[in-house]
Amino acid sequence: MLQARRALRALKALACLRATINGRRVREQSLASLRPIRDFVRIQAQIHEQRALKRRSTLGGPQKHPGNTISPCTVESEVIY
Repeated sequence: MLQARRALRALKALACLRATINGRRVREQSLASLRPIRDFVRIQAQIHEQRALKRRSTLGGPQKHPGNTISPCTVESEVIY
């Protein structure tokens, strides 16, 4: 009877250990698959920023929206966004 209890305790410990290892493995796999996506998003943001800086430098000023170049002193009847 005592031997059966020990075997059951060892089996429970083994199941707990396997669950821990499998959980870690799943986390590592998910991180490994998400890393390229994170890197792609980072590169995409850098390209977007470089293009925005280039666009601002060619326009001659720090304008956020190059299409909206209406002066605050000018009154126009129609604004196109």
